[in-house]
Amino acid sequence: MSQRDIFEKTYGNHQMLEYQQAVQTLEERVARIRNNQATIQSIEEKMNQKEHTMITSGSQGVNQLESPVASHHSITRKSVAKSHHSLQSQVVSRRRQG
Repeated sequence: MSQRDIFEKTYGNHQMLEYQQAVQTLEERVARIRNNQATIQSIEEKMNQKEHTMITSGSQGVNQLESPVASHHSITRKSVAKSHHSLQSQVVSRRRQG
C-alpha cells in the first residue's frame, strides 16, 4: 500500500486533492524563489564586474568609463552652470533695459 493510498483511506479523497494543490502551490513558489535568486545573483555578479572597471572621479579620460556617481555629478554641474548662465543673462538684459 502506497503513502497515497494510506492518506486517501485516512483523510478521504477531497483532502487528498487539497493536499496535492497545496504541494503544487509550494513547488511553484519554490521555483519562483529559485528563479529570483538566480536573477539576483546574476545582477550582483555584473555589478561586481563593473565596480572593477569604473573610474571613481569624473574627468580622467574621454573614452573611459565613469561611475554613475561621477556621471550624476557631471550632469548636475552642467545643469547648475546652465541655470547660472541663464540668471546672468537676465541680470545683464535688465541692466540694459533700465
